[in-house]
Amino acid sequence: YCLATSRPLSAFMIVSDDNRPLWLTHVEHHEEIKTAVCMLAEVQADCEACPVGMVSSFPKIGSLFAAMAIDIPQIDSSALRDPRTFENALRSHLGEPLPANAVEQLRQRIAPEIVLPRQHVASRFRVAAPDPDRDAAYALDYAQENLLKHDLCLTREGDEVAKSPRARILTGVAGSGKTLVLIHRAKLLVQLNPTCSCLGVTFNRPLSEELARRHALIAGDASANIAWKSFHQWCLSLLHTMGLHITTGRGGSIIRNSAREKLLRAVHAQHLKDSTISWSMLRDEIDWIKDVVIQDRQAYLDADRQGRGFGLAAGQRERLYAAVAEYGLRLAKTNTPYDWGDVPLLVRARLRNGVVMRQYHAILFDEAQFLPPVAFELFRRALKQGGHLFLCADPTQ
Repeated sequence: YCLATSRPLSAFMIVSDDNRPLWLTHVEHHEEIKTAVCMLAEVQADCEACPVGMVSSFPKIGSLFAAMAIDIPQIDSSALRDPRTFENALRSHLGEPLPANAVEQLRQRIAPEIVLPRQHVASRFRVAAPDPDRDAAYALDYAQENLLKHDLCLTREGDEVAKSPRARILTGVAGSGKTLVLIHRAKLLVQLNPTCSCLGVTFNRPLSEELARRHALIAGDASANIAWKSFHQWCLSLLHTMGLHITTGRGGSIIRNSAREKLLRAVHAQHLKDSTISWSMLRDEIDWIKDVVIQDRQAYLDADRQGRGFGLAAGQRERLYAAVAEYGLRLAKTNTPYDWGDVPLLVRARLRNGVVMRQYHAILFDEAQFLPPVAFELFRRALKQGGHLFLCADPTQ
């Protein structure tokens, strides 16, 4: 029913289907035992109806409990040899059934990483606090908690296997809590490994600033371990470190939307005026070509365009690519020789020429449904050995 890990320590709260609780820990070293016992004592002080079982191979565990004046039953390690025996041993130590709200309080007490600040909860889900001087407590649900902690702590064997970067994608509709899981996972990554370097990426700057603010609210000083940037902001910062300084805004190197539309309309009038292809379709095709890194005419003619929203006959493809090439030539001759689709391609080209980039233990991306395919190559190169990519996406968009 519930398996909530507390810290980088083998400690679990187990709750049966009828809300009978048990706090279980398996420790092997003296310092871990002292830490676990102190945690258990705190939990027992909070809820006397929650008995505790201890599994340990430490030979003097009984004397340690006695010295600390704590009465904690020990499950005999022989019970570990058979799953059925172990289950029976656990059931024999289960406490009396607890009200649902008491179970929720225990979850939040044992696993504080699941607790949500009131500001992170949508107003329609907020309830009045029982104590008017305190906020009501909110927490991730069991499914969100599982996703939050999934594969964060691997065994030694798992670490050996996971030498190459690994990826996880979390999908859900708007309001399902994807972003909550992402920012709390970012906090937990640093909590488990204070030297961990993380990159948080979104597809637009306002969202990246909002995630940085929300993460700082829960992470405090540890928020310095993660950099929050929009995807193109990150790419521009990489280019800067690689010696290419591309500026934005008025007078910058990237063409503004109004000027780009004017250029696209002029190219469309020259190549596609008498066709069923609109100037906006030309714009979208140019963006797609850059996103999937199509670099020449033949590659475009051979490309699978399934899902593009409009079909093209062979002759139309030829005409459209001629317009794409004309757009590139005209753009290069202006004072703004790049559009936003060029930015990740410039990074990719320099990486392929041997330029080194900063690497991270983890990259977390929100709103990944807007992620261009070229970004995955950049992320793969930006991950350290054994690092992981965590994506949140809305499949309905």
